[in-house]
Amino acid sequence: MRKLSLRFKMMVLVVLISGGSLFVVGISNYSSAKQRIVDSLKETANEKVRLSSCNLSAWIGNRISEVEIMSRTEQVRSGTDAQRIDYFRKEVERSKGIYRTMEFVDLKGDIALSSEGKSNIRSKLNGAMIGESIVFEPFIDKATNQRLITLQVPVFDERNNSIGFVHSEILLDTAFKKLINYQSSNLGQIMVTAADGTAFYWNDVSEAKSISKEAIGPILTEIAKDPSEMKLGYRELSNKMDPQILFFSAVEGTAWYVVLQVPIDELEKPLNSLFWKTMLSIAATELIMIWLLTMAYNRQLVRVRKILSVTETVAEGNFNLPPIPISNHDEIGALTQSVNGMMAHLKTLFERLDTIINQNDFLMIAFDSNYKITYFSKTAEIMLGYTAEEVLNKATPLLYIAPDEIVEEAERLSKLLGRTVTPDLAVLRELRSLDFSYDRDWTFVRKDGKRFPVAHNSNGLRDRNGSFIGVVAIARDITEQRRVRQELVQAKMEADEANLAKSRFLAGMSHEIRTPLNGIIGLTQLMQKTDMTEVQKDYSSKVLYSSQALLRIINDILDFSKVEAGKLEIERITFHPEELLDKLSGILGVFLGGKEQFELMIETDETLPVELIGDPLRLEQVLLNLCNNAVKFTEKGFVKIKVDMVKEMETSVHVRFSVEDTGIGISKEQLDSLFKPFTQADGSTSRKYGGTGLGLVIASSFIKLMDSNLEVLSELGQGSVFSFTVPMLLPLGSRHNDWKSKLQNADLRVLVVEDHPVMQEHVSALLRSFSLEPIVHSTWKEAVAELRRLAPGKPYDMALMDMDMPDMYGMETWAAFKQEADAAGIITLALTTAYGRDEMLNMPTEYRPEGIVVKPFSRLGLFQSIEAVWGRHGSVSVQPFVEKNGSLKKRGNSKAKRILLAEDNEINQQVAMELLAQCGYSIEVARTGYEVLDKFHAEDWDLLLMDIFMPELDGVETTRRIRSGDHLSHIPIIALTANVISDDHEQYRLAGMNDIITKPIDLQMMESVIRKWLGEAAVSTEEGWNQAPSTGNGLKEQLYGNVDINVSKALHQLLGKEPILLKMFAIFLRDYEGYTERIKAALREGHLEEAQRFAHTLKGAAGSLSADPLFEAAAQLEENLKGAIITGENSAGLVEAIEELDIRLERLILTLRTIS
Repeated sequence: MRKLSLRFKMMVLVVLISGGSLFVVGISNYSSAKQRIVDSLKETANEKVRLSSCNLSAWIGNRISEVEIMSRTEQVRSGTDAQRIDYFRKEVERSKGIYRTMEFVDLKGDIALSSEGKSNIRSKLNGAMIGESIVFEPFIDKATNQRLITLQVPVFDERNNSIGFVHSEILLDTAFKKLINYQSSNLGQIMVTAADGTAFYWNDVSEAKSISKEAIGPILTEIAKDPSEMKLGYRELSNKMDPQILFFSAVEGTAWYVVLQVPIDELEKPLNSLFWKTMLSIAATELIMIWLLTMAYNRQLVRVRKILSVTETVAEGNFNLPPIPISNHDEIGALTQSVNGMMAHLKTLFERLDTIINQNDFLMIAFDSNYKITYFSKTAEIMLGYTAEEVLNKATPLLYIAPDEIVEEAERLSKLLGRTVTPDLAVLRELRSLDFSYDRDWTFVRKDGKRFPVAHNSNGLRDRNGSFIGVVAIARDITEQRRVRQELVQAKMEADEANLAKSRFLAGMSHEIRTPLNGIIGLTQLMQKTDMTEVQKDYSSKVLYSSQALLRIINDILDFSKVEAGKLEIERITFHPEELLDKLSGILGVFLGGKEQFELMIETDETLPVELIGDPLRLEQVLLNLCNNAVKFTEKGFVKIKVDMVKEMETSVHVRFSVEDTGIGISKEQLDSLFKPFTQADGSTSRKYGGTGLGLVIASSFIKLMDSNLEVLSELGQGSVFSFTVPMLLPLGSRHNDWKSKLQNADLRVLVVEDHPVMQEHVSALLRSFSLEPIVHSTWKEAVAELRRLAPGKPYDMALMDMDMPDMYGMETWAAFKQEADAAGIITLALTTAYGRDEMLNMPTEYRPEGIVVKPFSRLGLFQSIEAVWGRHGSVSVQPFVEKNGSLKKRGNSKAKRILLAEDNEINQQVAMELLAQCGYSIEVARTGYEVLDKFHAEDWDLLLMDIFMPELDGVETTRRIRSGDHLSHIPIIALTANVISDDHEQYRLAGMNDIITKPIDLQMMESVIRKWLGEAAVSTEEGWNQAPSTGNGLKEQLYGNVDINVSKALHQLLGKEPILLKMFAIFLRDYEGYTERIKAALREGHLEEAQRFAHTLKGAAGSLSADPLFEAAAQLEENLKGAIITGENSAGLVEAIEELDIRLERLILTLRTIS
């Protein structure tokens, strides 16, 4: 359809508006004039009818007066009949045709006729007989067919007595033609009627038949009856065929009416010419207006057409146009100026855009929704060898994309989507459906057949309605990058081979060293189970600690190699920080031999939680490295380990660890090389102190893995401070140590003998934290004098004596003090090194102290020593801190608690059943949600461990159904899940679960949570589980350096029980070999939820084995499947996730098969 021009639209609009306005005004004026003319015509007709009735009334009155005059003449009153007849004859002749006859009628009604006969008309006598003049209704003389009016006037004698009356007949036609004389034919029919509507005169005899008595009679009768009704007016007769108006006027003195009958069409006929004049005037005015507007529009439209021509040219991409001249500074002139500015701006913008697009190494191609090329940049022409004219609106991307890659991609998509994708544009459409905008590499083929790789970015375009309208593709030649990448890959492979050779060498060397070392450690542990003296037990402990320290040095080298390879991971398990520091103090005590005037202190914050979640092994290794360095480089003074609470939140804390020493210090220059591997501050340091130079590097790497940084403050010759702050999670039910409530009786006084000021403050602070009151003396001499001065009595409850002081001269000094203390009833506690303890144990029994505290000591170590002494000798009630070496099977009640384990994964079943059985619990397994419901309602249970993902009925729905029964709502239900998302955990709690344990299962955490909900007392899991020493060194040796499984982590979770782990390996090989084929089959059949459940099950099994790479691959696939379920579309990342999972699973299967 042809587009309408602006001029045509404006003309139509103006014509409609002006024509409509003129028409309304014309019709309004016409209607007003018409009304005025019609009203004028009606008034004229009314006036004529009124005049006619007045004339007729006057004429009738005159005739009555004439006859009355005649009735009073002598001839009539007293004359004879002959005289009367003669008199009346003469009067009739004199009237010139007005009267037809005139006679005298006596009272008997006899008329004297001119023929001298008599006629009686008594029947016609009315009022005249009683003295009144009467005008009778007109009538037609049948003999002559004349219309007549009869007048009767009474005649009186001299005594005024009525003697008769004059009977006269008037010719109606003669009289009425003279009286009703005007051109009524222009208006209609005029008539004289009686009161009942009977017409007895009309001016046009030819139309007499049209007069309807039934039409006008009721009107006149109604007017005659009602005295209030006007005797002059008009009425409209509603006749559809011929509507008329009746104008009427009563004839005074009679019962007659003069009526004018006018057709309405005749009345309005003079208005037709007025109507057509009005219409012609409107049309003429409209035509003149259209002509004037056309002339005005044409002048402006010429200017608009110039602007339109320029904009169309610019729209085609041609910006090389002269500016449009501006003739007038009106709105069109402003528009012209704006278009000129826009044209200049677009020219600059497109020149800049053209420079950006075509003067770089990126080609740009645009396509429509059918993948036809709509834009082809100059760079694209250069790279592909085609001109824009050759491809625009003709070619598709298949012109230059390598056909073999299209075929390969079609096969990959067909496999992914489970349906055939043809190797044509369908490949690009499917890629677009998976990712509306995506990046990938293609191989392009030039016009001359040369192939080159490109990095390709494809962005889909949508219109405002969200419909797909095209694509913009950007590509860059990456031939050079591919070459460089290949070189880098080659270099990395060579480096990996060299690194692998190094790792193999380190592994071999460490194996050669660790084999005898493991024998030493194992034999030492066996020896500790035999009956030994206290000295032998201490020696064996020191041998064990030293062997473990040597093992750590070897592990340093291996850890460094792992750090370099990026394969080291931090664990997240529950541990007791005080126990870790106590263990650290035992190890460090071995290295204090030969140090004089030296103290090592461990200071912890009183508010430190009993349990934290972190990696205790790596943390101990870091602190041990830092402390070894501090002790090694400090000849005199002290080394202080401080643990402070920096920040405490609801579920986590920030703990600051620092190691301060008064050693040789580090210069600013030396700080720069402090964290370089195999490098020490300077060569003299290495020669004097020895070491590998790896300790700080490994410590710093571990700290970074803990989300912290190692900070150093040092000054040469003044000492150093190494510190780091670690964020750690709090386990459920976390609490603080309440040291003061451990010893129930407060205000115990302790005599402290210590010469080192820092050590004095340290020991005093620890004693005060136990609700003990320390009194410090700096020399043995002062202490002995104090005892002698206060004796007899018991001024102190205990004496804590440092055995390494300048005025301590050996056995004599100690014997003197011991004698005074015993006399005063004071319990003695010696503070000495491991070597000093051996000497004191060799003393005679009577001279031995009640207890010995070996330096360095932790808060826990000092407390346990005091606890042990008071337990044997004091009267104070002591609350035990931990349960030492207790049997796991004694933790439960005499009647084992019954736990229902809802778990479908056999490996997880094996782990949970083996470990919980050692805690003294009775375990039974249910594999599906419905089986859980059956067993739960059939038997009595103390607690339910609920796996979230189970077949048939998941854990959440199973929990809801259990909670719906009132009698079972009190039984604790604990979720077992690998899901760590807090929002999902909240949903589990809303479903009715009491707590959550995340997989892979940490036994210490699981036991803690179970005891919490069973209302059992918590135990020191670190101590309790240590009763089952690890026997997993064989597996560790076989799997050393293996990246597919973290055997150390797995054994730690299983408390070192290698047989359980081997059984888990066997189950995994049986159930999960080729497992990815199940997932692929589910995807091919479109069962995304089933595929997600398979991935979740595999993730749980991998987590139980500590197969972290497989665990991460399964978790990634599960996340991709969850996204596909939500969106209903498969993503490209799904294929990659399946491939990665397949590789990881196959590698793990191969690894497990190699284990003997």
